[in-house]
Amino acid sequence: MKAKGFGNNPMKKNFPSAFKQNDDEVVKYSDLPEDQRDAARKYNMDTYGTLNPTAEANKFGVTKNQLANFHKKSIKLQDMYKQTGRDAIKNPISEQEYKSDVSLSDVEKARKRAPQRYTGLSDDRIMEILRKEAKRKAKRAAKIKDMRARGANPNKT
Repeated sequence: MKAKGFGNNPMKKNFPSAFKQNDDEVVKYSDLPEDQRDAARKYNMDTYGTLNPTAEANKFGVTKNQLANFHKKSIKLQDMYKQTGRDAIKNPISEQEYKSDVSLSDVEKARKRAPQRYTGLSDDRIMEILRKEAKRKAKRAAKIKDMRARGANPNKT
């Protein structure tokens, strides 16, 4: 069954022609009604970190989705620097640190706590070991929580 209108989608049958756009077509703020312009600017700033995401994406040779993902990562990275109190220039966070919950300070603490265990291992390997330990702890904690919720004593199993 074919619907008349915009393609075969009956939901878009009465889609206003003023807002029809191709994927390549850019909607300008001046094309929008006055009451929607501020909301569009706020959305672009929150999502992409710029008022003109298409121009920024073209300037850097990326897609708008990649620009949005980069903006999300940069916000998380800024928060991480604020939380850790580290200086971004003097003591930058590595890509691996950013992806994991384990930081280099945790590696340093682990080496100090058990130097015999981590002798000769690279920082990357120590971070991998610490991530595995954290997963095991979380799994065990979830199991204990589940047992308590069922009324079983986790110390007697």
